[in-house]
Amino acid sequence: SHLLAGRATALVVNAANKIDSLSLEQLESIWSGEADDWSVIDGTGLTPPDWPLPGTKGPTAIPVHRYGLRKNERATEVFERARPARAKNGRMAFLPSTEEVVASVGVDPYAIGFVDLAAIPKTGQTIKVIGIIGTKNNAGGDGQKPEVIYPSAATIRDGTYPFAERVFLFVHPKASEAAKGFAEFLASESLEQAYHSHG
Repeated sequence: SHLLAGRATALVVNAANKIDSLSLEQLESIWSGEADDWSVIDGTGLTPPDWPLPGTKGPTAIPVHRYGLRKNERATEVFERARPARAKNGRMAFLPSTEEVVASVGVDPYAIGFVDLAAIPKTGQTIKVIGIIGTKNNAGGDGQKPEVIYPSAATIRDGTYPFAERVFLFVHPKASEAAKGFAEFLASESLEQAYHSHG
C-alpha cells in the first residue's frame, strides 16, 4: 500500500485572536456550545465587544461566533467524523465554501471556523490556522510528549493530525516492477504537491 493523497479540515480564527492552538477538549467545548465565551480559554487577548449582548445591561462576555461548511462538503464529514459520537453543534453559521468562511472569520475577531485546508486562499487573509494540542512519539525519550500539531502533508501522512483523512493506493504483490515503481512515484509526489503551500 502507498499513501496517495490526503485531505485536512483546518480550524481558523481571526488574526486578532492570540491563541495558536486548542486541545481537543477545548475545541469540543467551544464547538458544542458548552463554552460560549472566549474568556474561558486562556491567552486569546480578546476583550468584550462595545455593544451589549441581548438580555444584559452591557458587554459582560466575549462571545464565540462559529462558522462552518455545509453538511455536503467533504471537509465537514472529515471534521464531524473525528468528533465524539452524538456531538452537537452550538449556534453557528453554515456557509457554502471555504472562501466564504475565511472571509467571515477574517472580519470577526470573535470567530472560529472550520474549512478545507487546501482551499484556503493563499494571500490577502486576516485569519490563521490553529494547531491541535496532542501527542507524538518521542523517539529519543520516554514515549509520548505533548505537542501542537498543525495540518500539513507530514501530519496527514503520519496520522497525527486528527481532522484528516488519507487515501491509499494498493498494488498487488505480483505486479510488475514498472507498476510498483509508478505507484511509488505517485505516492511520493501527490500529497506534497496538494498541501505544500499550507504545510
